[in-house]
Amino acid sequence: MLRDPAHKEYNAWDLKLAAAYHIRESLIVEGGIPIYWDQSDRVAFDVKKGKSKSRARVQAAERQAQKAAKNNPAALDGLYFYAVPRTIDGKPLPTYEEWAEEKRKLEGK
Repeated sequence: MLRDPAHKEYNAWDLKLAAAYHIRESLIVEGGIPIYWDQSDRVAFDVKKGKSKSRARVQAAERQAQKAAKNNPAALDGLYFYAVPRTIDGKPLPTYEEWAEEKRKLEGK
């Protein structure tokens, strides 16, 4: 539907897919947690922490820009930062399967 150039007209399945997407999105709270888990009396949540390397790099760039623009705050107008992934070994980015396997090994499973 979205990336098929041969798809010229919408049909009932397209509308059902769009409706299902919006219904799902309305049932998700912050962090990707389904609302039926979030508000259930039978579900408790533990909190773990993680570190986002992309967020860390963006935050460091923002701090650096703020320091550099101390005398000229207008230099920050419209400026934003975003992370661009790259591998440190020059190989292709990892697949979901590779990441899941690495995570299982780190957790000792």
